[in-house]
Amino acid sequence: MKVLILSASVGCGHDKAAAAVSLALETGHRGNEVTAVTDFFGLGRGIAGRTLKKAYFNSLSYTPGIYRTLYRLAQRGRVAHGLRSMLANSFGDVLLDHVAKLDPDAIICTHPFPAMVLAALRKSPVLRRTLLTGVVTDFTVHKLWLQPELDLICVANEHSKQKLLTQGISPQSINPTGIPILPSFSDAGKREVSRPVNMRRRPFTVLIMGGGLGMVSSTAILEGLRSLKDQINIVVVAGQNVMLREQLRKDAENFALKNIEIWGYTNNVPDLMLNADLLITKPGGLTCSEALAAGLPMLLYGALPGQEEENAAYLAEEGAALWIKSKEELWTILSRILGEPDVYLPPMRRRAFSIAKPGAAFSIADAVAACVSRQGAAPLCGIFQVDNQLCQGRL
Repeated sequence: MKVLILSASVGCGHDKAAAAVSLALETGHRGNEVTAVTDFFGLGRGIAGRTLKKAYFNSLSYTPGIYRTLYRLAQRGRVAHGLRSMLANSFGDVLLDHVAKLDPDAIICTHPFPAMVLAALRKSPVLRRTLLTGVVTDFTVHKLWLQPELDLICVANEHSKQKLLTQGISPQSINPTGIPILPSFSDAGKREVSRPVNMRRRPFTVLIMGGGLGMVSSTAILEGLRSLKDQINIVVVAGQNVMLREQLRKDAENFALKNIEIWGYTNNVPDLMLNADLLITKPGGLTCSEALAAGLPMLLYGALPGQEEENAAYLAEEGAALWIKSKEELWTILSRILGEPDVYLPPMRRRAFSIAKPGAAFSIADAVAACVSRQGAAPLCGIFQVDNQLCQGRL
C-alpha cells in the first residue's frame, strides 16, 4: 500500500501527527510504503503558500482577536465553501500533479486545507481510486473538516464523532481513533497512577512547554515562579524558537533561578514528561495528547484563539487539566497544588489516563489499511461520475 501524507507547517503539531502516522504505517504493516510526507504550503505556486503561512502567524501574533473572528466565520457554510474554492484554485493543479507522480493508494491529511482541496477535486481521474483520509489534530472538530468527499475522518474522541454525525457525515466515514502521537509516549502509561506524589523524587518538577514554536509567555511564567524557586525544579522547552531560548536563559539568571533546565527543540519529551509532576502549556492538540498518555496533569495557559480555546475547554471539562486565564490565577492555583499535591494531582492523572489514546497512530494506520484492502484501493464513499452523472455514495 502506497501512502502520501499531507501536512502543513503551521506550528509543529500537524507535522508531528504526520510523522507519527508515517512511523505507524511503516512499522505496523508489512508492504506499506509512505511515498512522501509533504508540506501542503510548499506546493503552492508563486507566493500562495508563503502568503497563507505569513498571514496565519501574523494574525496569531499581532491580532489574535481578528484570528478568533476569522476562525468563527469559517464555521459558516458559505465562508468555508468560499475558502475551499480559493484553495482549490491556488493549489489544485500542483497538488494533482504531485499525486499523479506518486500514484498513492491512500492520501492522509493532518490539516484541513489539503483535505479541502482534495475534496473539491474528488471527481478528478487522478483521485478516482485513491482513499482520502483526514486526521483531526484537536479535541474538537472545526467545520472545515466537514468534507463529505473524504472517505475516512479520524477524530480525537466520541464527542467529535457525534458532532460530525449531526452535520450529516456518514457514520462509516468517522473513526474516533484519537490524536496520533509517537509510540515512545505509549511507554509513558507505565506511570503508577495510585502512587502518592510524595513517594516520587523531590523536588517537585514543573515542565513548561509552548508547543513546537515556544509561543507560551514563558518569560512571564518564570518571573512568577521565582517566589517558588526553592520548592521546585523547573524544566522549560522552548521548541524551535531560538530567540526565546536565549531570552529564557537571561531571565533565569536575572531571576536567580538555580534549579532550572532550558531546552530547545528535543526528541526527549517522553522522558521529560515522565519525570515531571505538572505541565504548564498552551493547549495544542499534540502536546496535550502526549501529556495525557504520560498521565501528566496540566495547567493550560496562553491558549491561542479558536481551536486551542476549545481544546482547553474540553480537557478542563474532562478533569485532566485546569484552564488558566490570567497570570494571577496561575500563581494562585500553582501555590495550592504545591501545598497539597496529593489532593490535586492524582485525580487529574487518573482522568488523563482515562481519556488518553496513546495508540492512535496505529489505529489510524490500521483503519486506512483496512479501507484500502476492503475496497481494493477504491474509495469507501465520495463523489463519482457514472454515465456522465455526478453521484455521491459507496462503490
